[in-house]
Amino acid sequence: MPTPPNALPETRKLGRNIARFRTTAGLTQEELAERAGISTRYIQDLERGLYVPTVFLANRLRQSLSVTWDDLLQGC
Repeated sequence: MPTPPNALPETRKLGRNIARFRTTAGLTQEELAERAGISTRYIQDLERGLYVPTVFLANRLRQSLSVTWDDLLQGC
């Protein structure tokens, strides 16, 4: 699915980072959602740049992907 044109560049970059680390880890969107305790739809929307996760949720994603804050937020 394409990223909506009204998404902020930083939000799109964060979504791309999540998708990149997820695929590098060999995880599906469903597996990441389960690990982070959120819905698959929310992962899909994050990766498309529709939402900015709360700090609490971003930390759960970061831990689920085994990446640092610097890695997760690179380019944002």
